Amino acid sequence: MDSLSGPQYQDALLRIGMLCELRRRNVPPEEVAVKLQFGSVEAMHVQLANWDLPRWLIGEAPSSESDKSERRARTTRKEPVELPSAYDALPLFHRALQKLDWAIGVLENRKEYLQNGRFVAHESTGPAYSPETGIEEGTLTIPLGGQQTPLEPLPALIGAYFLADEPLEPLLEKLNPWPQSVDKEQIQALIGGKKATKGHTRGLKSVVGMIARGMRGGAIRPGPTTGEFSERIQNGVWYSRQLTQRGLNPATISERLREANFTREEISQIQSLKKLPQPE
Repeated sequence: MDSLSGPQYQDALLRIGMLCELRRRNVPPEEVAVKLQFGSVEAMHVQLANWDLPRWLIGEAPSSESDKSERRARTTRKEPVELPSAYDALPLFHRALQKLDWAIGVLENRKEYLQNGRFVAHESTGPAYSPETGIEEGTLTIPLGGQQTPLEPLPALIGAYFLADEPLEPLLEKLNPWPQSVDKEQIQALIGGKKATKGHTRGLKSVVGMIARGMRGGAIRPGPTTGEFSERIQNGVWYSRQLTQRGLNPATISERLREANFTREEISQIQSLKKLPQPE
């Protein structure tokens, strides 16, 4: 609350005092949000968090609101750190994609069977050379063993296919002899993840997202989410900063944001993200 101006500070103190009294009287959270003119329970929790109030005073949002609040961004207090340009890794990405492209050719001479839950495979490598006769005799077939999953490079190629946001059905038609019997919802959950009783069960895309997070310097560890924000909110932050640079006061900026069709809740979120990186 240290960053609040005089009128904003007085308004915050008044609302906090009313909040304490309403909580003492066990008024439902929805009614508290209305009486304090926050618009919704979620907007109230966001604003109270922005004021750096303790968790016991902020309270807990309803479960339906919690799912939404996990996607919201918290206050940005730290200065942004510019990351190395991902474009600089272009040769490495090209090399990886080229390896996958070459690997496709390996599948041409491979035969694969499903037996007792194992994927059994062998590969033909072309005419075999006989040192005794000095001529090529037939083809050489190499055993590849039996595994619980298809042999590489097929899993890598399938993963790349879905990470490229390609549709499930066409690939399923090509790779599975019984496509109609496949549990497509199960496969989609393995690709994109699914909600669990507590939190979220990670899928291919979310696991890759966590790997990317670690590669770019983010922490890979369990804990509370720092939230997310949309392109619309980011644009609202830039617009708000432009208005600030023009010397407009906070009340006028909020009014301009409302005129731009931002809701009270969105304006609260915009105000909490003042340190977002801005265009150069």
